[in-house]
Amino acid sequence: MKKLLIVDVQKGFLNDNCSFVANKIQDLVDNGNFNQIIATKFVNRKESQFVEYLNYQRFLTDDETEIALNLPKNAKIVEKTSYSLAGGEKMIF
Repeated sequence: MKKLLIVDVQKGFLNDNCSFVANKIQDLVDNGNFNQIIATKFVNRKESQFVEYLNYQRFLTDDETEIALNLPKNAKIVEKTSYSLAGGEKMIF
């Protein structure tokens, strides 16, 4: 089984210096014949430790958290609130 794991390729993380990476990943999505595509999505929360201790106010809104790729409808998107591959209390694999 051929799987593709995409980690945090979100509009809020992309800029002029790295947007080419999203294009390369989109090519993989479009041409890779993957049996399963899993994408993680970092979402900050107003009550998070990022906000409370670091005053990190990004990724609180949909415009920053939106996945920056055109994924197929059967792709699994795992929302997470930490910088890891854990989705809540369960690992994504």
